[in-house]
Amino acid sequence: MLTARENLLKAYNHEIPERIPIYQSDIKYWMPPEIRERGPEGGEGLGGGTGYDWFGNHWTFSEVDMGTTPTPGYGPILTDVTKWREQIKFPDLSTIDWKAAWERDGADPEEYEGKLRMMIICSGPLEQLHTMMGFDEGLMATILEPEACKEFFEAIIDYKIEMLEGILEYYPLDIVEQHDDYGHNNNSFISLDQFRELLMPAWQKYAKFLKKKGVIFQLHSCGKNEGLVPGFIEAGVQSWSSCQRINNHKAIVHEYGDKIILNPGIMFPEYDGMELTEEEKRRILDDEIFSICKGGAYIPDMWDYNFYDTFVQMVAERPDFYEKAENCILP
Repeated sequence: MLTARENLLKAYNHEIPERIPIYQSDIKYWMPPEIRERGPEGGEGLGGGTGYDWFGNHWTFSEVDMGTTPTPGYGPILTDVTKWREQIKFPDLSTIDWKAAWERDGADPEEYEGKLRMMIICSGPLEQLHTMMGFDEGLMATILEPEACKEFFEAIIDYKIEMLEGILEYYPLDIVEQHDDYGHNNNSFISLDQFRELLMPAWQKYAKFLKKKGVIFQLHSCGKNEGLVPGFIEAGVQSWSSCQRINNHKAIVHEYGDKIILNPGIMFPEYDGMELTEEEKRRILDDEIFSICKGGAYIPDMWDYNFYDTFVQMVAERPDFYEKAENCILP
């Protein structure tokens, strides 16, 4: 029997896995407090807390969301994207002791042995732009000053690559999940043409670096971004995570499942507050999840804990899912 890590790596490498993964239990992820992109080191929530990050942006931690958002009234730290070189000071990454960080994070091998090992890194290029400038101003800058934005995005990626050089010297990673949200509930904030023009050169550099290191590149990008998938593939993204159900998962897997893996954060808000029977939950999961798992290009990440136990039980009942020929073909 394959370990959880071996099983997931087969899926990420576009091979038929042995079984459907249980993502939450099959991975071990780290978000070291040394990476201060969202609030101060040692913050209350994942990725930071209330206070200044290492660029000078101020963040506020929310107990409701268990996350941080830029604090109103504290910005912007970037007033003109054409002057980013003068206005933005990048952190001195040479001061971080990654060996000590790994000695802390990797102290208990039982936490990660046999699991896929992942580093989560927040605040991608577009997120950094609208954090530093303000959301509306950042998006306007992509239209009014595309060349300056493109240069800024590449500078952000260069610093992240420098950071990963230090991380990968000590952390035995299989995958890096880099965040950069591009969409809302109805569409993406940027067009496919804009993605190709402004962001693709930076992402291609990032993807080339990770490929050289033998690490999988997973882009975490919330919103209805299905129209950007061709650009993701061209940029070297190997897996798209947090692709909510507002995107047509079955259509994406059918068309692109041989080129990119979907790792969706699955929630069913339409059933919030409803008392569903186990039979109803199973029918929903069969229709919405298991039918798309065919072919192995869909790695479900069950975020909806009203369905989580049922999902785990259904996976346990189907250890031979991929032994059936009809389940080895993309839907």
